[in-house]
Amino acid sequence: MSHTISPSSFFVPTAFAKPEAIISGPDRVLWFTEQMGDKIGCISLTGKISEYRLPSRNGAPLSVSGDQRRGVWLTEPGSGKIAHVLYR
Repeated sequence: MSHTISPSSFFVPTAFAKPEAIISGPDRVLWFTEQMGDKIGCISLTGKISEYRLPSRNGAPLSVSGDQRRGVWLTEPGSGKIAHVLYR
């Protein structure tokens, strides 16, 4: 069985952000970390990207996981912290 695929790629607005981990959130968007941008971002299924700066400087967010309470957890190995972001 052969399938035809049509891949798409999207530029992250922050230059050199180095997007890393990505998850599917319960809000029907994909959440991703921006390791060099100290941000977390989300992208809709139509390709609209939003970015949010994290409070830690040089946190280098890496891993990301969603929770049941409309939140996203991420590791910030550069600052030695774990961050929690609630979205509405």
